[in-house]
Amino acid sequence: MTTVQLRPFYCPVEPRIHPDVDLIEERAIAWLDRVRFYRDETERMRIVGTNSAEFYARFAPDGITENVEAAAHWVY
Repeated sequence: MTTVQLRPFYCPVEPRIHPDVDLIEERAIAWLDRVRFYRDETERMRIVGTNSAEFYARFAPDGITENVEAAAHWVY
C-alpha cells in the first residue's frame, strides 16, 4: 500500500455542514435499503461507506434539505 502525503493548502472558506446532515443520511440510507440498490451486505456497506450524504451536506450547507437528500440518493 502506497501512502501519499499531500501538501497543505490555504482555503479562506470556513468548513460548514448542513444542519440536517443526520436526517439526510438516515433518509438516504433508508431509501437505499428500500430500493435495494446493492447485491449483498458487503456492497451495501461499501456504498454507505462513501458518506455521500455528508459529502453533499458539506457541498450545500444552506441547501433545501430534500434537495440535498436527492443529491445523496443520486450519488449512492
